[in-house]
Amino acid sequence: MRFNLENHPEKSTEELLKPIGGGNEWLGVCVDTGWFGTQGVDVPQAIRVLNQLVRHTHIKDVRRAGGHETCRLGDGAVKIPAVLESLKSIGYTGWYSWEDEPEDRNPMDLAKWTLDYLKARV
Repeated sequence: MRFNLENHPEKSTEELLKPIGGGNEWLGVCVDTGWFGTQGVDVPQAIRVLNQLVRHTHIKDVRRAGGHETCRLGDGAVKIPAVLESLKSIGYTGWYSWEDEPEDRNPMDLAKWTLDYLKARV
């Protein structure tokens, strides 16, 4: 059994790792790209710093730092292509869980596009 701490309000990798004592084989992280984006974190760099502690990924994009308005991958502030490259560079082979939290649209309309987008890049 492993525990993965998911980031939400954290503004740095150091802040994320503090509650799990820096992580180990049993304690890792679930990177929520959208939440890091809301905090203005350079997500690709954070992934490279966290490296083998990244054990799960919530792929999400947000329109801008400081807000939590989700948008289509690549249309926001998160640098999604660079995120995917960073995950590849650390040898990540875990799950990619797409998240969309719209209040103004049906997320199912975007689901197929997102699946195709990720399949072409992962």
